[in-house]
Amino acid sequence: MLDAYADKGEDGLHEVMKETGYNYNVSTSSKDFKVEDDSEISPDVRYSKGSSDLTVHTFDDPEDDERIRVQVIVNLEDTTVSAGYPTWAEDTIAVSYNGDDWTNVGEASLRITPDEGGSIELFPGSVEDGGLAAIIDLDSVYTDATQNVLLAQSLHNLRGIPGTIYGSYVHSWSPNPSSVSVDSVQGGDGPVEVSFDGRLDNDWQITDDEDTDELID
Repeated sequence: MLDAYADKGEDGLHEVMKETGYNYNVSTSSKDFKVEDDSEISPDVRYSKGSSDLTVHTFDDPEDDERIRVQVIVNLEDTTVSAGYPTWAEDTIAVSYNGDDWTNVGEASLRITPDEGGSIELFPGSVEDGGLAAIIDLDSVYTDATQNVLLAQSLHNLRGIPGTIYGSYVHSWSPNPSSVSVDSVQGGDGPVEVSFDGRLDNDWQITDDEDTDELID
């Protein structure tokens, strides 16, 4: 799925899902998408919020009628000079929802491309009020290429009540070379709120959401 998004953006997701025959929804924070082949790396820039893109994708989970699969895909693109360094602070990708209506089930899928651009792992703490988060440790920032991040998780509906699923990405940078880590993630019925342990220069967040009315009867 991440490869399809990297190749064609939202159109690639539609093509893949039409082939499966599953009922699905796709929502994106931006309609523009482009991919560059250049992979020049710079240590003193951060990614641009205005050029980056987040897509929330929900579809029927074939394992159970009361389950859905959620994918959040982020495309980090274009850079600007900053006082801090993104490689000195952690990023966060997350799914959030009303914890009274949904719960995580099964294992999450995590991926970052290019693989050598950084690493991704699940946030070790709990996401309060409902959700799932992963931490991205960027090793490189590409000035003329895109960097893509995926978080996917199956959710079980607890009460037969459809609701809104939120996807969020927080990009941060720091002047502190000892690294700034994510301290807590607040989820629930809305975008996540992320707190950091250490000194940030600044951060930005992009969010989108998708309803599940057509997926839960």
